[in-house]
Amino acid sequence: MPKINTYNFEIKNNAGDKIEFESDLFVDQNGMFAVVFPDEYVLHIRANLLKGCRVTKPRKYMRVESKSLDDAIKSIDDGIKSLLETEESHELIIRYKYETQCHYAKHIENGKLYSNCAQGMRDNGQHSDAGGRIVNWVDNGADNRSGRPVEPYTITIQAQVLRKTTYKSRNHERVEYFHTSKPYNDEISCEEKPHLGEFGEKLNGFNGTRLTLGSEEVSYSEDAAQFFHDAMMAICGLSDRLTGFFSEKSNVMDAIENKTNLLPVLPTK
Repeated sequence: MPKINTYNFEIKNNAGDKIEFESDLFVDQNGMFAVVFPDEYVLHIRANLLKGCRVTKPRKYMRVESKSLDDAIKSIDDGIKSLLETEESHELIIRYKYETQCHYAKHIENGKLYSNCAQGMRDNGQHSDAGGRIVNWVDNGADNRSGRPVEPYTITIQAQVLRKTTYKSRNHERVEYFHTSKPYNDEISCEEKPHLGEFGEKLNGFNGTRLTLGSEEVSYSEDAAQFFHDAMMAICGLSDRLTGFFSEKSNVMDAIENKTNLLPVLPTK
């Protein structure tokens, strides 16, 4: 049976699997085509043969024979696709991330905070590390122990309701995240967008939220959405309060003169 060409098979699935191989194509004097394929796929190809196709192994390699070259190729393609069949599931989750850029010292017993370890040790009558420190550094995203300038001290909370799609195959699993404005099916008319409750909508109402690497996730619920919405609103309220205060230098001068705390001292335990 003379060889007439080759054909490249390349089949992928959403889970990240990929099978590719090159097949030799043959045809005999009676117009019967043969397409060669690796032996390991024979069960799946045999189960997906189109009418008029058959699997043979006259010599070294397995092959599909058919009067139609297209049907022979499609039988192999369908068999490999069945091997890479993928399960797809959807769920609503909340991805969140907390970041801070603060550096300070903390008493290991009573939790009192200090600007640095040396200050804390002096305030507690400790003049050396002998016997173990009673004040330790807390590294929350910043390190100024070297005395070099660091980034401004900040606290950040981010959260967003997303649609999580998981693709599972025999060998792999892959996860993608989509904004809830995207329907489960790319055709909006085929399937409705995921439904969010009041606080899910409010949480996703924050503009410009961008979750970077290192974020965590929890299953979506209205209670969870309300928790993260309220946490982010608390940060917004704090920002609004501080911005209003520092917008007028007279506020700063009055607070200094009256020895007024800018923020309440929060409990540490």
